[in-house]
Amino acid sequence: MKPLTRKEIAIYYGYGCTKTFTSHLKAKEITLTPYKLVSMEEQLMLYSQMGIPAYLPEEELGRVKEKLEQYCTNNEIPFPK
Repeated sequence: MKPLTRKEIAIYYGYGCTKTFTSHLKAKEITLTPYKLVSMEEQLMLYSQMGIPAYLPEEELGRVKEKLEQYCTNNEIPFPK
């Protein structure tokens, strides 16, 4: 996993623009550090609340699932569906 832009994450979730993606984050009360790349820790927090993105590249999927399982276990939250 590497730091990603909001645009990259929005595309992985199937949103065409960051404005729509950001409004969905606000609706779910999810905040990301402004004006910076989204760190790996923030990505894991985001994935734990919104689920694993449908359009995440296949080579990243295995690594993300492994790290997300560990993150959810450490923070005592259920693994997203």
